[in-house]
Amino acid sequence: MSLQTNKPSDFNSLSELYMKASEARFQLLQERSELVMEIIELRMQLQELRAQVSPSKAVQKPKGLLMKLTR
Repeated sequence: MSLQTNKPSDFNSLSELYMKASEARFQLLQERSELVMEIIELRMQLQELRAQVSPSKAVQKPKGLLMKLTR
């Protein structure tokens, strides 16, 4: 059984790959965070628009199940 020692060049290339992967991961997490915030804002706008379209109608629950149970 032979043990191979890591060459300095191997360590440097692995270290460099790790740094690149770490930076890419950070960038993706940052973009994901921005997208989540955008989705939250869009959902709030959608709620406001729905309220403007039907201001008299509060959040209505589906009546189908209740109608089936009472028949």
